Amino acid sequence: MYIKELTNNEFEQFTNSYPLNSLFQTKEYAFVMNHQGYDSKFIGLINNNKIIAATLIIIEKHHGYSYAYAPRGFLINYNDENLYNIFNDEIKKFLGDQGIVAVKLSPIIVKNIYDSNKNSYYINTNYSNIYNYIKKLDYHHYGYNNFFEAQRPRFEAVINLDIGPQKLFNNIDKSFRTKIRTAKKNGIYVRKGNIEDVNILYNQVKDKYPRNLKYLTDMYEIFGKEGKSDLYIARLDTKKYLINSQNKYENTYHISQNINYKLSEQKNSFNLINNKLDIDNKLENYKLKLVNATKMIEQYPDGIDLASILVIKNKEQVHMIIDGYDINYRYLNAKHLLLWELIKKYSEEGYKIFNLGGVSNILIDDNKYVGLNDFKTNFGAYFVEYMGDLEVITNNKLYIIHNNPIKRLMKKKSA
Repeated sequence: MYIKELTNNEFEQFTNSYPLNSLFQTKEYAFVMNHQGYDSKFIGLINNNKIIAATLIIIEKHHGYSYAYAPRGFLINYNDENLYNIFNDEIKKFLGDQGIVAVKLSPIIVKNIYDSNKNSYYINTNYSNIYNYIKKLDYHHYGYNNFFEAQRPRFEAVINLDIGPQKLFNNIDKSFRTKIRTAKKNGIYVRKGNIEDVNILYNQVKDKYPRNLKYLTDMYEIFGKEGKSDLYIARLDTKKYLINSQNKYENTYHISQNINYKLSEQKNSFNLINNKLDIDNKLENYKLKLVNATKMIEQYPDGIDLASILVIKNKEQVHMIIDGYDINYRYLNAKHLLLWELIKKYSEEGYKIFNLGGVSNILIDDNKYVGLNDFKTNFGAYFVEYMGDLEVITNNKLYIIHNNPIKRLMKKKSA
């Protein structure tokens, strides 16, 4: 067996046929990172003229040394310890000879899977064996981080799409189903975006997302060349919203007047007084919404883009790269409707998995990401826990020389 650098086509043929896969281990992702200033290589382990393991390596160059990342880890059978030993020896030598000091990876090694109620229903019985033999190969494990300190999230929220749209909708929390229906009644609809709409997404996420506009644009364009990217926007029809707001106000006003009439006949009716207070509160709320709807149609007669989602399709999976919304109109629940419409769409198209992306440790309730976790839980997602970040030195001499700069590099979020 030996290591060699693969062509784009060789790597793509391997990834298309290999059972373990990730959008971050594709030629398209390599091209995206090239545009971000990284070098890249496709590396394969060859046995009898056949590729039996491979990886995309992203290379970041600094003064006097280079550091490598294997996004979502190597494409290899981690249960085969002997195979991994051979691959590890070969790739360390290959990268070390090219002046690369170390490689970092967040492998797709599942530790546990939890249902939407946070109960573990799958435990990888071979996990401890994999973890132990990798550690013996001088890999440094960065620990079981609970939040988003790792190269890639250690926990991901996932939805099985193959149960069909009706069951998928029924699995959504009741309060979210109500928000979805209300959003639609308010005149929110989903439209497919194009390259010009990436700016909408970026403006909605730029304050919380570490990547720049070019990264999002490249993800959309490069994966989109083969139809693998989709951008969808939830847009409010301000005319329909105004009409719906008027109808709610007028209907509630008539109910209020009717109760006033009944109170004139039954002045001491406790139930009527309570109903009157409740209806008056609703009437005041609908009045404020009507005022806002009037202002919105004056300012945005053609509608407002309220929420957006960029997804990448890879084999039978759909991966949500990033989603955003206009915080000024969060009360309209456009994001809820948008995500549901995409879940339904991709289920009907035959995709098997919708990966909603990272969450923090779901077993910790008291953390600043509880809202993010709950949002994905309420869509009926289950949760996959991975091993976390690993690092292995590939050139000891250079690593020792540049030890302190490398440590600083490791603290920042990477490829």
